[in-house]
Amino acid sequence: LVEDCFSACAVSQAHTGIALMGTNLPNDYLTTLKNYSKIIVALDRDASKKAVELTKHIRLVVPASLTFLERDIKNMDKESIREIQ
Repeated sequence: LVEDCFSACAVSQAHTGIALMGTNLPNDYLTTLKNYSKIIVALDRDASKKAVELTKHIRLVVPASLTFLERDIKNMDKESIREIQ
């Protein structure tokens, strides 16, 4: 789960990428997220506080983990993206 379309496209090299289009989780996204066995929240570092809140909310419906990114996911290579857990 990432912030924008460009990040979702980058993530899709190794994982399924879903863009929030910001840092808020629309209620109808939870229905979609239930279809996955695990959600990885990977927002930009400046949205760390929001990422913690989102992860707690998502965990109410599906297992979720939070990854604090050291660099923008759009600038990562496929191998680095694959290593995100």
